[in-house]
Amino acid sequence: FISGKVDAVSIFTTIQPFELNNSGIDYNIIEPSNYGFSTTSVNLFTSFEEASKHPERSRNFVNATNKGWAYALAHPEETISTIHQKYANHISLEALRFEAQSSKEVMMLDFFNIGDVNMELSLRLFKQLKFSNLINSNEKFSSFLLEDTLKTLSNTPQLNYKQHTFLKQKKQITMCVAPDWMPIESLKNSQHIGIAKDIFDQFKLQLPIPIRLIPTESWQQSITFAKKRRCDILSVASTTPERSSYMDFTEPYLTSPVVLATKLDTVFMNDLKQVIHKKLGIVKDHALAETLRRDFPSINLVEVTSVNEGLTRVEKGELFAYIDNLMVISHTIQQNFTGLLKVSARLKKNLALSVGTRNDQPELKGIFNTLINNISEDQRQAIYNKWLPVQQDPPFDYDLLWKAIAFIIVLTVAFCFYYLKLTKLNRLLLTQSTTDKLTNLYNRAKTDQILLAKKFDVDRYHTDVSIILLDIDYFKSINDTHGHLIGDEVLVQFAQLIKSNVRANDSVGRWGGEEFIIICPNTSLEDATELANKLLHQIRNHLFEGLGKITASAGTSQLSGADSIQKSIQNADSALYQAKENGRDQAFTFNQKGS
Repeated sequence: FISGKVDAVSIFTTIQPFELNNSGIDYNIIEPSNYGFSTTSVNLFTSFEEASKHPERSRNFVNATNKGWAYALAHPEETISTIHQKYANHISLEALRFEAQSSKEVMMLDFFNIGDVNMELSLRLFKQLKFSNLINSNEKFSSFLLEDTLKTLSNTPQLNYKQHTFLKQKKQITMCVAPDWMPIESLKNSQHIGIAKDIFDQFKLQLPIPIRLIPTESWQQSITFAKKRRCDILSVASTTPERSSYMDFTEPYLTSPVVLATKLDTVFMNDLKQVIHKKLGIVKDHALAETLRRDFPSINLVEVTSVNEGLTRVEKGELFAYIDNLMVISHTIQQNFTGLLKVSARLKKNLALSVGTRNDQPELKGIFNTLINNISEDQRQAIYNKWLPVQQDPPFDYDLLWKAIAFIIVLTVAFCFYYLKLTKLNRLLLTQSTTDKLTNLYNRAKTDQILLAKKFDVDRYHTDVSIILLDIDYFKSINDTHGHLIGDEVLVQFAQLIKSNVRANDSVGRWGGEEFIIICPNTSLEDATELANKLLHQIRNHLFEGLGKITASAGTSQLSGADSIQKSIQNADSALYQAKENGRDQAFTFNQKGS
């Protein structure tokens, strides 16, 4: 860049400008935050494996880093000397001092402690990356902080060392699925979808190796691939004696009732024995077929290749009914056979669905049992709730209906009472967390939030946002002469006076002690100064109860796209200092020349 071979280069603004300035190079800095793109700077990252296996080492490294930064900022000359002597003697002491001061400014220590991660800014950055197509649109913002991860790990059973070693040696797990069994699972454009896919997305977060999908044309082909070991696992399967010869099965992670689908004119049935001699369709190699043939030797089962084929043949009258689990049948009816077919019987059995794993690698069963146990009931329910509810045709129970209505009324009244009480408490809590207890103005934490939001508006939309700092003159003498109770009353009256003389969209906060801040959106520096003078006039002409007349001083500045919030506050504070040095009871404005 200095030699003119390139027109632009990425830099650290904490050090490279020093080089350019000393070299007499003309340059412009394109700052992402000026275009509404807020970014974080230097962070520490470690792998999930390192954090889970060595939590204390990870914690110690983070703590040592934060303490190192704190010490360096508190002892800049000592740190600069150490860096220059031991690590970077090619960098001048002046350059290191420039970097130390610049680093301190960008860290915004008035707002954030060393090592803090601001989740609001992190979420904003995440959304910006999504909007700019720099990360996938389906990515979700999840916890990434070390302590959150360690807390989760402490409550979650982990894969042991032997299992990790097995997986690392295996390198990948191959998986076959049922290609047409929605909503449980299916293949769409060779991509796995459905409930099982969502469950396996949770599994993948905990596995150190990938799961590779092996697409198949039918469930029969998936079974064949599992027998030939082309698939290490079946994502969803039920145990049967025949399958147990080549597969192990985890504990179930999904259970669904077994039902019959028939035409609409069929009466609801409670017992399969009523229709055992009629033609009943079932998918070939379905686990239910083996079970039903064992329990009902005379059952007339007709094998079909898919759910759709089975239901189509029922619609045409070629089959009396089709047998499958409730979720699959109801979903398919709602998609393709609404008004044609219905659920007419519920068998006295449930279909328990597990992960099927090849039995010549028994480690897989233990691994997937651990993964299943790590999925909470809330996570499972959230996944199940994505899919359509089931409609059956049972006898109608009016007595149960009235009991349900009465229960709902009682529950609704109780909920409304609780909701109103909770809403009132939440409002009170919100007010307390954002309000200064004495003056009822915004407190420092709330004011910092407002400054961050207004800085974003300035950076993105180039709006004018001005800042006024007000300080009561000789307030210490008021406390010393009249006592702290009178001092507190003066602060309360002072706050009310300010609040009643600013616009509704101006934000007034107690900045500290007897110092107050006013944030004025869409306000030029000149208008802010005029407002400051107006407020000083109101203050000097107001009779404060128990005291009489007092005065105040003010400093004004603007939030700038080129400067940090901290710098803008320092500018207003500098102007306030000049007002006090010049005799008090007046307003000074900070401009780019610092006067």
